[in-house]
Amino acid sequence: MANNPTQNGTIQDWIKDKYYASLATTAATNVSYLNTTVAWAVSLMTGALALVLSHEKFPDKPSVGALAVLLIVIGHFFVRASKAYTNMMRFTTLEKSIIKSILNDECGDRTAKEIAQYHVGWHCPLPRRKIALKVLTELGFGYFFLIVIGLLIWTLFKSSPEWSTCFGLWIVYQPKCFSSNQDAFMGLLTGVSFAIPILEILWMFFRSPYFKNIDVLKIAKEQG
Repeated sequence: MANNPTQNGTIQDWIKDKYYASLATTAATNVSYLNTTVAWAVSLMTGALALVLSHEKFPDKPSVGALAVLLIVIGHFFVRASKAYTNMMRFTTLEKSIIKSILNDECGDRTAKEIAQYHVGWHCPLPRRKIALKVLTELGFGYFFLIVIGLLIWTLFKSSPEWSTCFGLWIVYQPKCFSSNQDAFMGLLTGVSFAIPILEILWMFFRSPYFKNIDVLKIAKEQG
């Protein structure tokens, strides 16, 4: 990396001084955003479940609707948490790279490439699978999904016994399977509540600019 002069010194000096100082603030902001997102998810889920379970007629069809909406909300917060965790790791990775360069008394092509990849190019610093597992396990969203989905399916069966033979997207092909429009609507709502989070998560991981792929093996060889 060439030592091109800037107004206040070389590019290496700018990276070690001003750019590094800005990373600490940016990383702290993303940590705070991640914590806030998880806290909101826990609060909303706890409050919603308390209201549903304390409902006098639970399990009933309105409970199915409430749980279906809750599943969509949890899916959205999972997306937000994944983005926040990705950004936190993005800037933490750059911060660690600059610290290593300072300790080694150098700031060369490797640091510049990482800045170009993760900050300028906005590539994902971790594989999608690792991010998903982190958010699902350590941040607790896997438990959120299991609780809400399990309770939703159980409530659906208890409030509408016909679902024991007419489950899932069967409604699309056999609408007469249900004896009432209300049952059919609850079936459709449940299907939508599963479809929206799945589509949002798939779009996030495979279409969102937050999760652009890089050649991890190539970078590992270059840095190895």
